Amino acid sequence: HPVDTIKAKLQVSTERGAHGSFWGLWRKVYTTEGVAGLYRGIGVAAFGSAPAACLYFAGYEAMRNYLRARSELKGTPFVADFTAGFVAECVSCVLWVPI
Repeated sequence: HPVDTIKAKLQVSTERGAHGSFWGLWRKVYTTEGVAGLYRGIGVAAFGSAPAACLYFAGYEAMRNYLRARSELKGTPFVADFTAGFVAECVSCVLWVPI
């Protein structure tokens, strides 16, 4: 998250090159705000990404259990796990990303 915080500060900076560089701004934030300044906004980011992670993991577990129970996939757990991950990611993105 600290990298995203510095990136966001650079993106909204009104003066071009006001902070010198990525590492220059990193040092400035660290010296003026401390470690907490590098993690500013992490609560909002976690709050926003938690539902998507819940959708993904719930979808993954449900699809994995369903596929592993199928007789044609019993001997190939890799295929079942890979497919479950793919489907879970698709479901998670369709349900969460447009929001």
